[in-house]
Amino acid sequence: MSSQSKQQAHQAAKRQNACEVLTRGEQKLIVVWKPPKEISGGKALTKIEGIKTFVHPSPHNLSYGDTVGIKILDVGENHAEAVAISVL
Repeated sequence: MSSQSKQQAHQAAKRQNACEVLTRGEQKLIVVWKPPKEISGGKALTKIEGIKTFVHPSPHNLSYGDTVGIKILDVGENHAEAVAISVL
């Protein structure tokens, strides 16, 4: 992907409102992109329909590539916070 394409994708993601995509209390299945040990704050990272979503792992030990059931806790303008409820 060229740097111009990356920049255009970044700008499009910034324009997307997370509140239009995700709802507090909603449950989803996700795949962990970055585990908690790779991100400060102890949360895993994934994207749901282009929205960065930070996942609190407790009490689960999350690794890259894990399929995880989550519950959305909070939705901001361009990101969401969730908690892991199961690891498949």
